[in-house]
Amino acid sequence: NRTPFVVSGTGKPLRQFIYSRDLAKLFVWQLREYNDVEPVILSVGEDEEVSIKEVADAIVKAVGFEGQYE
Repeated sequence: NRTPFVVSGTGKPLRQFIYSRDLAKLFVWQLREYNDVEPVILSVGEDEEVSIKEVADAIVKAVGFEGQYE
């Protein structure tokens, strides 16, 4: 339909992603096995952060988008 794919902003902010199934496994583990009083941070490592631009590029490649991309 010739609609451009526009990503607002600089694309530089970093984000962390986790598969919902992996997060669900962490929840189940915490409920069944974790007995400490200290809180658990359910997160991926900071070294696994990706920029919004990298995510947008991956989407364009994955779906074979050939239109205008900015």
